[in-house]
Amino acid sequence: MKKTITSYQELAEHKGLLFLTMLYVIITVVPTLFLYRLVQVGPLIFPGGMFVFPLIYVIGDLIAEVYGYKVARLIIWYSLICNFIFAFSILSVIYLPVPKGYEHTAGNYIFVFKHILRGDIANIFGVLAGGFLNVYILTRWKVFVEGKIFIVRSFTSSAIGELVMLTIWVTIAFSGQLARGELLHLAISDYIMRIIYLIVFSIPAAGAVRFLKSLDNVDIYDTKTNFNPFNMSLKD
Repeated sequence: MKKTITSYQELAEHKGLLFLTMLYVIITVVPTLFLYRLVQVGPLIFPGGMFVFPLIYVIGDLIAEVYGYKVARLIIWYSLICNFIFAFSILSVIYLPVPKGYEHTAGNYIFVFKHILRGDIANIFGVLAGGFLNVYILTRWKVFVEGKIFIVRSFTSSAIGELVMLTIWVTIAFSGQLARGELLHLAISDYIMRIIYLIVFSIPAAGAVRFLKSLDNVDIYDTKTNFNPFNMSLKD
């Protein structure tokens, strides 16, 4: 018989997870808005969303390290569903009838957001490959080293996951939008900045892991986990 939660005390056991889940979703959604707003920093050129999106791997690592692969898997799927709903909602609104005199404003909205679904599709395929690869490597490695060297595990798994994700994402989102040389320049610039993010946030992330384990009294080891990304069960 399933146990029913009957008090806020039981419901509040995982405060950190609730916040991280919301943060993960918003970090997945926001970059889609700035996908084609290119930014130049010196010789490097980035899509605007890049200044937010690398944090998804930092947050994903925190979730997978503390709460386990199964929880991370669910959150990845839920965030992608929310992202699709977000993109579809925007497209549903921007093409609604416009009051007289507001045609120019409506046209600006269409100009900015008309490619949002393409960006969302690129994001879905990229995260499905790179995001799941990241949490898989991190959690499997955790078992082998008994939870040690989180910084090394997080950096390595994220660097691999980001490379896979970026390759897929850039190809889908920008093919036909940029010349081949520009596409390569964008991808290399983006990856360099992502690596910088991983280096900068590695130590704070390790501190956050210790805090969350203490806050929620959780430290999951995926010793008998089914790592199929399409298995949505949280049961052992």
